[in-house]
Amino acid sequence: MKTYCAIFIAFILVLWSVASAQSFFSMRGLGEEIINTDAVMTALGSAIALSYQNPSFPLLKENMVFQAGIIGSAAYAKEANNHRLIADARPNYLKALFALPLDFGLGLGLAERFNQNFNIYSETTRGYQRQVVGYGGIYSFGVSVAKSFYKHIGFGLEYNRNFGNSQERWLFQALPQVTITTDTIVTNYRGDLLKFGICANFRDFNFGAIYEKVLPIYIDSRVIAHGVITD
Repeated sequence: MKTYCAIFIAFILVLWSVASAQSFFSMRGLGEEIINTDAVMTALGSAIALSYQNPSFPLLKENMVFQAGIIGSAAYAKEANNHRLIADARPNYLKALFALPLDFGLGLGLAERFNQNFNIYSETTRGYQRQVVGYGGIYSFGVSVAKSFYKHIGFGLEYNRNFGNSQERWLFQALPQVTITTDTIVTNYRGDLLKFGICANFRDFNFGAIYEKVLPIYIDSRVIAHGVITD
């Protein structure tokens, strides 16, 4: 009976992770979209519809609110007697909200959507080494306008401009000839996104919903060959 219960719980966890667009093994891991919420909302399951990421600002009570977030990650690998630790910490998002007359609100934000920093290499006893280094990412600048009614219901509209670039540098080295080839893949991104938000804030009831409409995204990719160097 305990085995069936454990299998059922694991199945529910996997199903929930898929439904929430997250990885079962890594809530905010490599290649996943970064959800910009504070630590409290993340602990509650990334409830972004009830956070300041909702364009309707469901929690805006002050005349001005400023938020900033930092995200960190680390990976440790071991093979035979080789050890490697990769760690990273970087700004995650900036958000500023301003209360305007007539129950309007204005929001400005800069956030990291994707991060593509990595450093992977492999080598063999035959003297052949391959390394792939990536860096860059996709960022989003947003402007939002909100309107509240009766201090309990709010609507909001947000426009986001997504931009950024990534580079992957592929390096191949063969010893003892010391032959090196390097190719760099450069990719530029740009696009737009519209976000609609609604919220209801009562004493014993809170409701929030977000709808995102991704407009056409343009991707420009090219390969730069650096040639062959032989010593």
